[in-house]
Amino acid sequence: MKLKELLLESTMDEMKKYISSKYKPIAIAGMVDEAILNYIDSDWEEEGYEDEYEWYSEYGRGEAEQDVIDFLIDDAEKKTKSDLNMDDKIKFGKWLASKFNSLMKAK
Repeated sequence: MKLKELLLESTMDEMKKYISSKYKPIAIAGMVDEAILNYIDSDWEEEGYEDEYEWYSEYGRGEAEQDVIDFLIDDAEKKTKSDLNMDDKIKFGKWLASKFNSLMKAK
């Protein structure tokens, strides 16, 4: 394995440990719930939906979940003083979605 790959693996492991220790699934679900409110149309009630989450489950495309993933990646990068490239951010985002069920709808 090349040195660059070893460093990246070490950085990703450090980021995973940080996220796993700082954020519990219930906290992530709460972050998603709050983010969902940013994507709800104001006329959801007029459209016959019982609540905002029912509307988002039909019309949302993972925007709220992606916002939370982006926040978590930024937080982990700051903590580990790293700067992942886009491909590695996507890999880390996929790991986050696999770890936290509330992030599964992210693109």
